[in-house]
Amino acid sequence: MSKLHDHKVAFRDRASIAKLALWLWKQAAAFTSAFDICAFIEGPLSEYLKNKGPLRIRLHSERGLPEGAYVEFNPLTLHVTKKIWEDAKKGLDYARYILAHEIGHLVLHDKRAQAFSRDKSVSLKFVLDEQSCETQAHWFAEYFLVPDHLVNLYKIAELIETACVVPKEIAEKRVKDFNSTNKLLKIFYENDICLNCGNLSVHNGCECTVCGKQPPLMKG
Repeated sequence: MSKLHDHKVAFRDRASIAKLALWLWKQAAAFTSAFDICAFIEGPLSEYLKNKGPLRIRLHSERGLPEGAYVEFNPLTLHVTKKIWEDAKKGLDYARYILAHEIGHLVLHDKRAQAFSRDKSVSLKFVLDEQSCETQAHWFAEYFLVPDHLVNLYKIAELIETACVVPKEIAEKRVKDFNSTNKLLKIFYENDICLNCGNLSVHNGCECTVCGKQPPLMKG
């Protein structure tokens, strides 16, 4: 789906999207932030989405799919060009982000989305970011590929870009957004991830079982 032809969907804030993205990242990452996103789609994601029906992956030529990728829900299908899919398998950052965005649509949305456009004659009334299909998918992709604990671990965009295999602008945006909040969401203390060393090892906000340190904001 493109921003030009956005859809109004159920209200979801950043925190709820970040929490879901983190949970799915843990299914995908397997201790490496440069995970194979195609393998994730074919495996864990398909299992996660089974209540919506079997996930079909349909590959197209670039001429046959000029928009690159989109999803539909009846039947549940990810449409993507062969080039993007192959580039994602090779670990190219732009392709990984495109697929992460479409994963956002698959997990957050369904066929009940209500369309709107920039044509004033047919547009809906003002829609909040939290109700925008495209904005939600953007948020999901950013948090899925670069969850907050990795921003905190690597600190600077150049390291995030390399470690998480994301486009430079996404790495820069994650650092900017992370720093602008001046705090971490509580959910990251409740999901077994150490904000100091990045290992999946923190238990109930206590000391990390790997590095022995407490999460930064838990210190007195």
